[in-house]
Amino acid sequence: MPEPLPTIPPPPPPPPDAAVRPLARLWFYWLVGLLVLACVALVVALNILSEQQRLTREKLDAARLRWREARITDYDIDVRVSGSAPGHYQVRVRGGQIIQGTMNGRPFEELRLAFPWTVTGMLEEVLVRELENLERPGGQRCFSMVEFDAKLGYPRKYLHTIDQRTTSWEVRLMIVPPESKATPTAATPAASDALPSP
Repeated sequence: MPEPLPTIPPPPPPPPDAAVRPLARLWFYWLVGLLVLACVALVVALNILSEQQRLTREKLDAARLRWREARITDYDIDVRVSGSAPGHYQVRVRGGQIIQGTMNGRPFEELRLAFPWTVTGMLEEVLVRELENLERPGGQRCFSMVEFDAKLGYPRKYLHTIDQRTTSWEVRLMIVPPESKATPTAATPAASDALPSP
């Protein structure tokens, strides 16, 4: 009678972790890839937004043209500046002329000093000077972003960085309707009420 063949014991089952490990690795790599893609998409979106709002001569010229074509001569403007040179400027313009202006709640010593804080002053003087600084070769390291109003062309927001010092503006423009020109304090917005009476 032949001898029975020796029985080979079955291999021991793999530990429970060994089956899960390749799947866990796969999820980990998938999540890392997704995170990298999200970061790349965010950087691209920020660069596109930054490029769209970067101050250029073409954008400034287009904004100046919109403002001229709007022919607005009567308005109150409120500009809040934050950053390295904070301040709060309020100016009243009637018939294209400055009739009143304050800096941090105090009247300007001379009305002509309020000109840079009018829409015309920003578009024709301040932003033109900023462009010249940006275009100057070998000058200080500058970066400027501006958001112009799509309809009227005035700068709604402005961000300027030079040598790691940042200044930003928030601009509110309140157009004075023709019927209230005779009495500008009759129904002016709250921001212009802070100006002293002319």
